[in-house]
Amino acid sequence: MGTGRDIFAHIGGLNFRFWNILPLARTADGLLSDNIYFDISATVTLMADSPLEKEFIWTLRNVGIDHVILGSDFPQFSLSKAAEALESLDLTTNEKDKIRYENAKKLLLPEDE
Repeated sequence: MGTGRDIFAHIGGLNFRFWNILPLARTADGLLSDNIYFDISATVTLMADSPLEKEFIWTLRNVGIDHVILGSDFPQFSLSKAAEALESLDLTTNEKDKIRYENAKKLLLPEDE
């Protein structure tokens, strides 16, 4: 039997800082499951090349790159615009690949179900 998954859209927008509590919350046994994912659509286009970019990247790493997925927020933002913004972030190629497609594949097509 599979587990439920929650996807928080836009990683909270400009309130993305809230999620930096996750590493601490995950230290409590049984308090928080590992099924929380974050879509960064729209927000990534605001954060790229902004004064908050480094903090945004820090937040993505704090919540876990393995739990971040890329969306478009169509029709306001195209997928190509979101992908372009992601590309400009100072993340590794491996981190970008996970955000672009690997995490979504894992989320939508889990092997154990």
